[in-house]
Amino acid sequence: MSELFGNRRLGRRKFLKSAGVVGATLPVAGGLIAGACYSDPTGSKAEPAAAGVPASQVKPAAASGATSAGTASASAATGQIDADHKKGIEDFLKNQTSPLTKGKGHTPLAPRLESGVKVWDLTMDEVDWEVAPGQVEKGRG
Repeated sequence: MSELFGNRRLGRRKFLKSAGVVGATLPVAGGLIAGACYSDPTGSKAEPAAAGVPASQVKPAAASGATSAGTASASAATGQIDADHKKGIEDFLKNQTSPLTKGKGHTPLAPRLESGVKVWDLTMDEVDWEVAPGQVEKGRG
């Protein structure tokens, strides 16, 4: 090896930098080589796409009433999702100042002292968690 590099030592940082460059270059070079060697199994030659779509490829559209009804339905669903998200955020922010749900969130845990060191005993249990007023889910706490 010393014949290749002379008596120079290749440091770890320089080695890793060089290896990173080579490692990043190999997939790109491999993709270029594979693309250059690719031949279409159908034997057809690749042509640039035409400006328009051939008439044989065009499918008739659904009745315009059905399309606008579908669009209106999707728009209504999107509006409902937005309204639900907005309500969730507003409830979350209200809950920060005056609790809307039952529970003991944001309660500081009292440690016990052992030889002058604070020790907290933490356990994990399944709990009933009121995520929204009147909506209770199982959770871990």
